[in-house]
Amino acid sequence: MRKNNKRRTDKIEVIANQTNLFSYTGLIPFFTFCERSGFFRLFDARFPEPGTDGYPPSDIIKTLWTAIIISEGRFHLSIIDMFRETPAFLYALKMCDIPSASAVGDFIKRMARAKIPKRNRKSKKEELVNGIDIIQNIFYEVTKEIMKQMRSVLNGIIDYDASVIEENKQYSKKMYTGEYGTMGYFAFMGRICIMPELEPGNHSPGDKADRRTISCIEFCWKTGIKVKKMRADAASYIANLFNFCNKKKYKKIEFYIRAVSSNALKQSIETVVHYFGAGWKKEKIRQAKKIEGKEIIIGEATHCMDKTDDPFRLICETQEKNVATEEVDLFGPVIKTIRSFWSVATNDYNSSPTKVLETYNGRQYESEHGNQRLKSEFHIGSLPFRGKDGLLPNRAFCYLCAMLHNVFEFYKYECLPKIDWVKKLPTIRNEKIKIPAKITTTAAILKIELPGYAIETCKWLNAMITVLRKFRRKIKITKIAPEYTELIYRRI
Repeated sequence: MRKNNKRRTDKIEVIANQTNLFSYTGLIPFFTFCERSGFFRLFDARFPEPGTDGYPPSDIIKTLWTAIIISEGRFHLSIIDMFRETPAFLYALKMCDIPSASAVGDFIKRMARAKIPKRNRKSKKEELVNGIDIIQNIFYEVTKEIMKQMRSVLNGIIDYDASVIEENKQYSKKMYTGEYGTMGYFAFMGRICIMPELEPGNHSPGDKADRRTISCIEFCWKTGIKVKKMRADAASYIANLFNFCNKKKYKKIEFYIRAVSSNALKQSIETVVHYFGAGWKKEKIRQAKKIEGKEIIIGEATHCMDKTDDPFRLICETQEKNVATEEVDLFGPVIKTIRSFWSVATNDYNSSPTKVLETYNGRQYESEHGNQRLKSEFHIGSLPFRGKDGLLPNRAFCYLCAMLHNVFEFYKYECLPKIDWVKKLPTIRNEKIKIPAKITTTAAILKIELPGYAIETCKWLNAMITVLRKFRRKIKITKIAPEYTELIYRRI
């Protein structure tokens, strides 16, 4: 029987007064939203039951998320020990005792490495399951519920990308860049992360990229979200992925994938564009999220690979560059014009070449910025665990960070004005979370006392608490946990 670690809170009052200050008052509406939505109840239902003196899993995750949100530099678990004894944090997190940094770290390590008994959905018998699989299933269960609620703002476009995480630890492998670290495979639909997988650093960016992308598409289908398009870089230039997107029973998913540069491809492009196409044309193209366009030279060709069932379009951008050679004539070094190519493969035959390139360029904003958000703002780039066996707990940490990212996007969608939806975590932290106040508790009433000048902030907090008090949109928690391990491809 686990101990009761919940502090009773019947009412929240907000007043403006000139008192001592507490820095992170904005954490209260966020964690109240998580509690009202049912996320913490889900964690307690899915994670194994703790021992007699153990903390509930929801308290462990709440403490970790607090440390991630308030951490502005490089992330360390030790930041937890800096705030856990502060009474204001106890009141804000509605706990009697905040777990220490070592308790949070031990929980993640045990969950990542343990074999946990679980009832099989088909055979109804108990079997041992890897703890990392349970955390993975929880991430995809939470993401599925969030995507259902945010269906109206999801664009139906999957952006897949691989990203290196440079680190020098005992388990780190040499990456294709020459540095040591871990390889991350991420996929997004809009601002929601639908794949945060870590693999050893010696894996290439194109390692099973087709199977990973197909996993994301099938996960979206299972969620009930229609996938219209997918975008990726040259690592996903794979015939199997092209064939999957062209299947008629899947209603033909349009792909926009950068083609792998090779001499054979360049020769094919030049031949087709020059002799069979409309030639090279100067067009203006708009870059992602930019109003002004730039002038480029583009052409169109048709191409096919050995294992593709159907041909596809190649939209090519070319640049000419004058380079001095070693040959010398009467006027000095001989100047040679070199033409470089950059092309996008697509099965979209209805859009113009410029529209295809603009659609592909959109992934630079969605996917690459998404990777940057996960790595710098939610600290996946600062993996905390070391040692030879540090990869598994870091993989669990990655799932928990990506889960916080998605929950935070859901919080912005439900509770913040539309202008705040595109803002990054540091901006939201400075505007909505770092609110100076004094937090006290009397009986079961939590009082937030703001400085006398913070009248507008007081009104905003009161409005937020009113909204959260009426909030009834809870996520669905089934008796038997859904399994995504077989659906989502993971090599190790």
